[in-house]
Amino acid sequence: MISDKKILDRLVIIKDKRMLISYKGPVTPEVMATITTDIQQKITDNSKTCRRVMSVFIELVQNILYYSVEKIEYAGRTESVGMLQIIDMNSYYLFTCGNTITKAGTYSLLNTCSIINNMNKLELRKLKRQHRQQPVGKDSKGAGFGLVQVAILSGYPLDIYIHDVNSEYSFYTLGVRINK
Repeated sequence: MISDKKILDRLVIIKDKRMLISYKGPVTPEVMATITTDIQQKITDNSKTCRRVMSVFIELVQNILYYSVEKIEYAGRTESVGMLQIIDMNSYYLFTCGNTITKAGTYSLLNTCSIINNMNKLELRKLKRQHRQQPVGKDSKGAGFGLVQVAILSGYPLDIYIHDVNSEYSFYTLGVRINK
């Protein structure tokens, strides 16, 4: 788990030249298209790395879309709100996302990340195959599957931090390392 200081450090690093993408707001199709273009334009040194970053981006944006309890009316639609950052850390990219979730969602997310973080790559691939074969749960939109995919793509443990907002909600951030 990362500390409050690390979260604040990531949020204030925006002026740093290493910050490739930093966004907090409604997750709309237009915004996501712009960020997709930015990623493709900024990560040009290795096409395989760019594809991995794009795949992680898609999976984590879907988590924001499906699970963020913070909503905003935007362009006549109700949109989920979250944050995304990609930082160039020289030998790897650090992808961070976050959004407000329910306390019940917090426990489920922590449990899922704990299970994923205690598996090796072969075990993760097996779990991914099992996820594909199982029906999606009543209250789930398949986020566990996406997190498994993110862990496979990254090759590193998922770095999760939960900050309690109040008795009903928490804000979580998830950090993912993607080697260059």
